[in-house]
Amino acid sequence: MHCIHILLFTGLPGIAKVSCGQHHVVALLDSHTSLVAWGANHHGQCGKNSADVRHIRDRSPIEWKAQNGKIVDIVSGWTHCILLTGMQPSLYKFNFFF
Repeated sequence: MHCIHILLFTGLPGIAKVSCGQHHVVALLDSHTSLVAWGANHHGQCGKNSADVRHIRDRSPIEWKAQNGKIVDIVSGWTHCILLTGMQPSLYKFNFFF
């Protein structure tokens, strides 16, 4: 039998897009200048050094702010997250094998 865990995050600003990986979630905020991520971070897919933070379980998701303009899009995969920024287009990839 499988157990489903439901987390409720309150106090977040509006969310423009959500992308799910194997065991992590990334949400692009309406401002398109930051995103939040939570869940498994064993490979750094939530944007934090995996040696420091292996799993984000609390209700304070990691926040990552774009250094290069607005975030245009986000995509999550098995153990990674990719985001595309706007003004000077750049592609960022979060995982251990950066």
